[in-house]
Amino acid sequence: MNKLSRTFAPLLLLLACAAPQAQAQAQAQAQPQPLELQSLKVAAPAPARLQLAIKSWQTPQGSKVLFVQRRQLPMFDLQVDFAAGSARDDGAAGLAQLTVGMLDEGTQQHDAMQIAEGFDEIGAQFSKAVVHDSATVKLRSLSDEQQRTKAVGLLSEVLGQPQFAEDKLQQIKDQLNGLVAQRQNYATYKASDRLYEHVFANHPYATNSYGAEQTINALTVTDLRAFHQRAFSAGNAVITLVGDLSLEQARAIAAQVSAALPAGPALPPLPVAASFEPEIYHLEHPGSQALLLFAIPGISVQHPDAPALTLANLILGGPGGTSRLFDELRTRRGLTYGAGSKLRQHPVNGLWTFTTQVQGKYRDAAMTLLEQLLEDYAEQGPSQKEFDDAKQKLRGSYLLESVSNRQISGILSTIGFNQLPLDNRQTFLDQVQALTLDQLKVVLKNHLKLDKLVQISVGPSVEQHDLPAFAPANG
Repeated sequence: MNKLSRTFAPLLLLLACAAPQAQAQAQAQAQPQPLELQSLKVAAPAPARLQLAIKSWQTPQGSKVLFVQRRQLPMFDLQVDFAAGSARDDGAAGLAQLTVGMLDEGTQQHDAMQIAEGFDEIGAQFSKAVVHDSATVKLRSLSDEQQRTKAVGLLSEVLGQPQFAEDKLQQIKDQLNGLVAQRQNYATYKASDRLYEHVFANHPYATNSYGAEQTINALTVTDLRAFHQRAFSAGNAVITLVGDLSLEQARAIAAQVSAALPAGPALPPLPVAASFEPEIYHLEHPGSQALLLFAIPGISVQHPDAPALTLANLILGGPGGTSRLFDELRTRRGLTYGAGSKLRQHPVNGLWTFTTQVQGKYRDAAMTLLEQLLEDYAEQGPSQKEFDDAKQKLRGSYLLESVSNRQISGILSTIGFNQLPLDNRQTFLDQVQALTLDQLKVVLKNHLKLDKLVQISVGPSVEQHDLPAFAPANG
């Protein structure tokens, strides 16, 4: 089925000793003078910037292209994103996933084994994935002309000439149905699926990206071919290239891929989802733990408050062991192994989610505590130290996430797919650095509102207990 797939420079510490003041001119002349590092007399360099020299153009067929040249390694990454995710299934849940699953199961020239062996022979990596908004195909290959030519040719064939053979369809359906069934074994998927069903009711986001067994079984080769013709068109594609390529080579690759795709325009934007109501759900699940998933309305990728909310989210529940939720629920109370929050940003809508996992007997008490922590954060906001530390952490993470070809390819994909300015990432960081604590608190009050709070717990139904006593934080 789908083969889904989705250090930096070391720090240099300069130590120097300042020259002691001479007690007398003669003594100073008689003794050797300590060495001084001239670098200590020079002003500190300006903070590193995300200097991605992005080239962008459109192919004659209408595909948007973004390219960054990087000569460090003799390879390149090619990614093609289509606005062809599960939100485009149009009631036939699983259509996008099944179509992508069939892409490399045979073309007019090669069968599935020949395609796989073709990529393997030249050391190329091929992968594909489907989420709500997009269907993505990735290729990583050596940039040598022989390997590059074969890899791009094979990828173009897979994207533009899938056979959608009848004898392969049932096999891929069975594999996809297996994945759909397996999702019910995981509390995380149960919670997320219920969340999207509730907040995106009557919207294309309501169905999970894998689909449903009933609709998957009803799909035909004719359905897949029609979806491919419409959603995998050149005008609906964003092509990103990063690596050891000249601009001319990048243009040639993009032109070849775009020309291989079905002719057609970009699909229209998805509708904005209606507002949702607050709700509390409990989903039965075996085990001793209860997963808690809270959500409130979030923001889209293009929302002007994205820099401020990204920083606010980092402080509240970002990765690592320093967030407020982790400190309160894990470090101080020992209730969980982890707790966090996430801004789930789609092109037209978004959610702000908060998650943790506790013993089933503490489910209700932990839900009450989590809601109180969110209320306190909305009311008081972060401290000045939290605010300053988060700014530095965000800048550092953005720099570290812009190192490899694969990371930069992901950045270009986000920019191109969401129609963001080419300098969006640097502008975003500049806006974060320009924020004041008072401005952040205003944004928090505007967005961290719990009147639409959806609370979902997944776990066993057991007798509930009060939370265990804990030592309050000093000060």
